Amino acid sequence: MDVVKGWVNELCFVPDTMEEGVIETLDHLKSEGKSLAVLTNWFAKTQLSRLKRAGLLEYFDQVYTGDYFLKPQKVSYLAARGPYASDQCIFIGDSVNRDYICPRAC
Repeated sequence: MDVVKGWVNELCFVPDTMEEGVIETLDHLKSEGKSLAVLTNWFAKTQLSRLKRAGLLEYFDQVYTGDYFLKPQKVSYLAARGPYASDQCIFIGDSVNRDYICPRAC
């Protein structure tokens, strides 16, 4: 059990600093009326807490989590795009396969 708790604590870590330009980019996108969503394989409890502690949660209209949505399932990408056409959406992530190739294929 201690191993699992340590693993979760490590994954819930929020750095003290944000990459340069993140907040400015999110502010700009929201000021332009863009709808922003998160699609993550992690569970809601973990991800919502991380986003809130980082001061980022307020920027996102929806957060789709591994509780119900998993990448690379097509239904997850379709849910995350919301009411928008696929050519109106951009996925940004840390996995070429899950965050670029798979959404494009959908």
